[in-house]
Amino acid sequence: MKSADITVLKTVEETRPGSSPGAATKSLGVSREGSSPSPSTSNLTMMMQLAVPLWIQRLKDKGGPDAEDQKKAQETSDILGERGDILLHGGGKKGECADQFNRTAHAIAVLAFVPGGVEVFGQHFEEKA
Repeated sequence: MKSADITVLKTVEETRPGSSPGAATKSLGVSREGSSPSPSTSNLTMMMQLAVPLWIQRLKDKGGPDAEDQKKAQETSDILGERGDILLHGGGKKGECADQFNRTAHAIAVLAFVPGGVEVFGQHFEEKA
């Protein structure tokens, strides 16, 4: 398998222009080394751009993320680490890809409430409780 065939998840710390010195945000990007994003990744990006704001609004309506939301976001991180290929490429048990998608959109929305927000798939999400 060539490296161009491998999907890479990267966490990058970066300082945003205009932010205070030493303030870094974490960003998660999905890319194929040596090529442009795959159609499935592009579709995932577009769907997240729609789903995450809906989750943010749902969290805002209840006063912001609570401990249960944070716990679920952490669990999502573990699930994606073990079986994230299902989210990116499909497969798995019936409904598993949809469940991972919804969990991921929820987790991104929770992270949007962290000071500085979160950047995922080239999109910055930031919300105040």
